[in-house]
Amino acid sequence: MPSYIHDGEITGDIFQADEYAAHWADLPDDNRMLPEEELEQYLTIMGRVTGRFLDRGWFSSEGLLCTIS
Repeated sequence: MPSYIHDGEITGDIFQADEYAAHWADLPDDNRMLPEEELEQYLTIMGRVTGRFLDRGWFSSEGLLCTIS
């Protein structure tokens, strides 16, 4: 599950943060999703949070780190 990391320290689970709840409220919560579908959801959420979606600039931006475990 993605973690919220601040200055290199894991400060919690992103899905427990109320400030981000609006970014995934309309996405289905299904434990039987295929890994590809789950990855697409994570990428959608990250795009909504950062305001950018997958492009060269997103990957090359400094300071962005997302860990999926």
